[in-house]
Amino acid sequence: MQDGVLIIERGGFIGRHNPVAFEMLGLPDDERVLLENCAPTLAAALAAWQAGDNLEAVEFFGRDNCELQARFERTASSDGEVLIFLEDVGRIKEHAQQLKLASLGRLTASIAHEIRNPLSAISHAGELLREERRGEIQSRLLNILNDNVARLDRIVKDVLEVGRQNRAQLELLSLDEFCRDFVAHFVSAEGLLPGIVSLKPVPAMQICFDRSHLHQVLWNLVSNALRHSTRGQGAVRIEPILANEAGRVELHVLDDGAGVALEDRQQIFEPFFTTHHQGTGLGLFIARELCVANGASLELAMAASCGHFILAGRSDTCLMPEANDGRVGN
Repeated sequence: MQDGVLIIERGGFIGRHNPVAFEMLGLPDDERVLLENCAPTLAAALAAWQAGDNLEAVEFFGRDNCELQARFERTASSDGEVLIFLEDVGRIKEHAQQLKLASLGRLTASIAHEIRNPLSAISHAGELLREERRGEIQSRLLNILNDNVARLDRIVKDVLEVGRQNRAQLELLSLDEFCRDFVAHFVSAEGLLPGIVSLKPVPAMQICFDRSHLHQVLWNLVSNALRHSTRGQGAVRIEPILANEAGRVELHVLDDGAGVALEDRQQIFEPFFTTHHQGTGLGLFIARELCVANGASLELAMAASCGHFILAGRSDTCLMPEANDGRVGN
């Protein structure tokens, strides 16, 4: 059973529970314990429901900040016991995300070929027209044509990449060495002045990740950070951090821009959501999915006044993740 079940007795004591509820709430081993002592938010919602509040469900955080949803049901017991059903909201969201990915995959398989063939023909025709000597207006129209062909081609490539995300070949990478090579490559490819993208010096540490996936994730994050930054010295910073938890490492990508608008934060990782007129809206989505495929996570830092994304991975194991689900940032 994937849902947690609690039986609450008179006085707010937890009478019985199943193992899932025990794990969700981090219940003590004591036989009789007050719900209020273990989950005060849930206890308050139960009291409101018993007082006549028409609560259909209430969301709260359980053990390890697990997002849970609770429903209340009365029983026919003469003792007035109440049933509480607990659902893992994160699992529900992951299932919805997998359905969305499955639909996107079917769409990709059916139209990618049909889109690319006419795109190639349009692009070739544009290049032939460009070879003819024409006026300024025709040249401007051809530039618009080529720019939009290139954008459509990027969208098709990004959508195709979604279907390849689970092919992770995990290996232990030296994070500081990888980041140094990446910064040198990125600065050279983008023609940037030294110091615009900086790497915080760190002691040697490792991360378990597919090399090409980590390169793509970082490229998406740093490109996004550069686009929203001032492009001055130190505008984009990469900061590897050894977290307190055993075996956990974090890679922070920050920029000196204005940060993500409050109204956009909930959609920042949604496919096809973009605030840039030339963006495909798939870069951050793919970066997060690649992280999940590697047993890592990608998140947008909370309450940040600048662009700040956090990639968190493991340094102590290269076991393949059992499931693909995940998150990312700016």
